[in-house]
Amino acid sequence: MIGRLLRPLRSGTAKLAGNDPRVAAPVTIEVSSPEFARSTTMPARYRGIDGMSPPLRWSTVPSNARDLVLIVEDVDVPLRAPLVHTILYEISPTKSGIDAGDIPKVQPGNPERIAGATLGKGSVGRGWLPVTPIPGHGPHRYVFQLFALDEKLPLHRKTLSKNDLLATMAGHVIARGVTIGLAEA
Repeated sequence: MIGRLLRPLRSGTAKLAGNDPRVAAPVTIEVSSPEFARSTTMPARYRGIDGMSPPLRWSTVPSNARDLVLIVEDVDVPLRAPLVHTILYEISPTKSGIDAGDIPKVQPGNPERIAGATLGKGSVGRGWLPVTPIPGHGPHRYVFQLFALDEKLPLHRKTLSKNDLLATMAGHVIARGVTIGLAEA
């Protein structure tokens, strides 16, 4: 019932990380998942409260990239801005993807570094926020955005949020890529 009432309310794509003018760059990196095609429904094991982070693959990262950043956002949540499901930064540009479940679910005490990268602060904490759209709200788009930087991110003493990262990445994004997974409850 609540989902149907909220159905017209969507955060939209305007405040998506990749649409921030500070990180404007050509979309030349190929991002995909071996588990779902772009803009199709993610398999059940990646949805719901027990859902794990899906596997991702990327290619065509520029040879002069020094750092990669992954930001995953739900653009259909009924809020003013997309819900940030996870942030992973300081990813080696030689890495070509992440495996299913590589990003631990959001919980107190999550490690700062995993799989050779740093966990950023999403909307509800550090880690993977499972894909759980509001029942009856309709399909949600989960946007997996990868950014290639021309320099390594400077060292920080705190875990970076989306806004922190966008400010730090400003003027240093040389390429980006995106794929979308769908889910509906």
